[in-house]
Formats: sequence, structure tokens, C-alpha cells
Amino acid sequence: MKQFIRKSGTALALIAVSILGTVLYMNYIEDKEAKTYVETYTQLGGSQIVNEMTESYSQIMEQYSNYKLNRDTKKKIVDRLQLLTKKLQQVENQLNTKTESQKLDFAYLYQDAKLVSLSLSDPTKDDIVPVVVLHASEGVGEWKKQIVNMEQGD
Repeated sequence: MKQFIRKSGTALALIAVSILGTVLYMNYIEDKEAKTYVETYTQLGGSQIVNEMTESYSQIMEQYSNYKLNRDTKKKIVDRLQLLTKKLQQVENQLNTKTESQKLDFAYLYQDAKLVSLSLSDPTKDDIVPVVVLHASEGVGEWKKQIVNMEQGD
């Protein structure tokens, strides 16, 4: 009976060590993939594009608060946001062809940029511009937090 318990205990310990090793290895691989994904995203210029979007949002708020957000300025910013969105879509397409699984959801960055562009394009929505831009800025902030978390392996 004691021999059976020893053999069973040894087998269970071996199984537990194997499971633990497998889990630790899988976590290591996931962390490495996430870091590689973020590095590729940065190399493709994704972080620079998102920073430029942030600058555009800051420019909108500055222009709005100084009462300098005129029709020409709005048009330039909308064109810039559309260009940045296209560039970001190219980065996303290249990123997702290089990696097996998509780790980041770019859709809400596109949606926020579109909402900002729509609010700037419609003169009847001038009163909601700051709210929409603030929302978009917060979205970019959350995006950057997600990138940092992936880099740190959280």
C-alpha cells in the first residue's frame, strides 16, 4: 500500500511539474509574441502615426479654445486625420500579415478619427467638437496604455 502511494505521489508530482512547466512556457511564448508584435508595430511607424493623431487632437483643442478653428483650419485637420487613418490602416494590414494573431483592435481609433472629422465637417456641430475630441484623445491614451502593457508583458 505504501509503495502504491509513493508511486502515485511521484506520478502526481511529475504531472504537476509538467503542467506548471507547460503553463510557464506558454506564458513566456505569449509575452515574447506580444513584444515582437509591439516592436513590429513601432517599426512600421504605428506609434508615430498615433502620436500625430494626438497632436492633431491637441491642435483642434488649442484652435477651438482660441476661437481660431475656422473653416480652412478644419479642412486641413480633417484631411490630415484622413491621411493618418489611411497610414494606420496600412500599418495594421502589414502588421497582421506578419503575425499570426491580431492583438490590437485598431477599429476604435478609426472610429474616433471619423467622429472628429464629422464633427469638424458639420458647422452645426461646433458645440460638440471639444467633447468628441476629448473622447478621441482619451481613446488614444487608452491605446497607448494597451501598447505599454503588451511591452511589459502584463
